[in-house]
Amino acid sequence: MFGLLRVLMQYAVVGAGGDANASVHGWAPARPSWRIAAAGYVALLVVMLALHSVFKRTSCLRADTSSLSPAIWTSPDKSRPVEKGSTSGHHHHNKLLYVYDIPPSLAGAECSYCGVGAGRADPGYMTEHAAHQALRASSWTTREAHEARWFVVPLLYSCASVCHMRLGELQVGKWFRDGRAAACATEEAGVAYVRRVFGWLSEQPAWRAAAHRHVFVWSQDKGAYRIAEHDPALFAELRRGVFVQVAGAFMPGRPLAFEPSWDVVIPPQSDRPIVPIPASAADARARQRTVFWQGAAAYAHSTYPARVAFVREYGAGQWPKVKLRIGQGGSASDRESAARGLTNATFCLFLSGHSPQRWSGSLGHMIASGCLLIFADDVSTLPLGETLPWESMSLQVPEATPAALSRLVEALSDAKLDEMLRQWRAVRPKLLFAPSARDGAVEQVAAALIRREATCMQMLTTALHPPHR
Repeated sequence: MFGLLRVLMQYAVVGAGGDANASVHGWAPARPSWRIAAAGYVALLVVMLALHSVFKRTSCLRADTSSLSPAIWTSPDKSRPVEKGSTSGHHHHNKLLYVYDIPPSLAGAECSYCGVGAGRADPGYMTEHAAHQALRASSWTTREAHEARWFVVPLLYSCASVCHMRLGELQVGKWFRDGRAAACATEEAGVAYVRRVFGWLSEQPAWRAAAHRHVFVWSQDKGAYRIAEHDPALFAELRRGVFVQVAGAFMPGRPLAFEPSWDVVIPPQSDRPIVPIPASAADARARQRTVFWQGAAAYAHSTYPARVAFVREYGAGQWPKVKLRIGQGGSASDRESAARGLTNATFCLFLSGHSPQRWSGSLGHMIASGCLLIFADDVSTLPLGETLPWESMSLQVPEATPAALSRLVEALSDAKLDEMLRQWRAVRPKLLFAPSARDGAVEQVAAALIRREATCMQMLTTALHPPHR
């Protein structure tokens, strides 16, 4: 790499002006054209940006020297790699996680999530709360900070910015009061809440020693995406850690709000009952619909291109077993029809939400409803995709070819469907942040964090002991 840099620098320098001492030695080489010089500078810039990205994203190389001790990044079983869909070899007596106890005056003693129970809004906003509860109760979590290798900061950004939170005498969310003024819920209210908590976090010993080993959980497109927009300096501080979040797509203007190589994508959680998965292909095919989707597309069509395209393809009723419907999303009858449709379908179709965020809380409802999943999302990273075998238990359809959906489903054999159902029954609990799922999604988050430890350990070893050539 450094040899390449030297060559590129020579091209840039020579292209710009040649060897300044050449005439002293009695010869003057022909100077390359300005195009070669420009190409050299551009190539040099690209390589330097790539190096910057590698070292910046490899957070273990950004820590202080004490936290770079190889022991910190040693997995519970160094001799065995973490395999997809498994956390075998990682023993729970090696506690991995610590969840902070944020002071009650900052943490939010009361939090009422919009839509939970009443259905007034997308219950996926409560994912942050469900994840924090599951993380606290997990066997991967210790109550002693010195035993942990990763530190979870239980922020409730969605509650503070979208719903209703009470912080002692201070309220944020539905009504935000700072003693001087009151205003409706805004992103600024959520950012102000996070800013206050970060003032406390920045004084904690673990943050000062190893900010890169801190974990922040964000619901939907809240949290990182919005903080990057409203307070870049605060976002830069938080970006030193790992984001565990529902949104898994690049957003223009906020490119660092999701980094696939470092952040962990989780599914939104549902407040609906967990419905059993069909026991066989025959049981699955006996459901009323083969494919079902219902959701919103009330904004400009340009923000819901995939939804509009699929509804146009299947909304006229030419495929009786495929029902795709644009609903209002707000009325009780609409929510009830959507719930019935999901539980009565062999497959639930996931169509990404409005661009560019692309998240949709409907995925949580689909997971709870027991149907198999078909994804029509060309961009987003699948939830916990690095540890779970989505390719063997779900189907994918390109957004640009809605007609492929019916062909894909019709070509599915009973044997293949049986295998998909078997995999789905085994894997679905691993997507849930719930006591009934044992460690569930927490175990998958732990596996993802261990993978990042292994990456850091490999990079650190290479940096300290470069291979001999």
